[in-house]
Amino acid sequence: MYFLIHSGEDGLSIKSMKKEELLHLITPDEHGDTWYGKDLTFLNKIPECENGYFYNVPDKGFVIISGKIVVPKPLNVVTKYELPE
Repeated sequence: MYFLIHSGEDGLSIKSMKKEELLHLITPDEHGDTWYGKDLTFLNKIPECENGYFYNVPDKGFVIISGKIVVPKPLNVVTKYELPE
């Protein structure tokens, strides 16, 4: 699974997709156009955000993350108290 994080006109968006779909969306056609337009910028880290947008990054800045979503499992932890004699 891949996660495409994009800061566009409407703010940040995160879309999960399979590899084939991602490649289809970001691969330029014979005119140099992609689903997201021309001249995409792929970032090597998640930039700072301000007001729901990437801060100081080109409009067509993208972050691609490969992996899976993880959900932490709660642990049953008991707090034990001791009072002094």
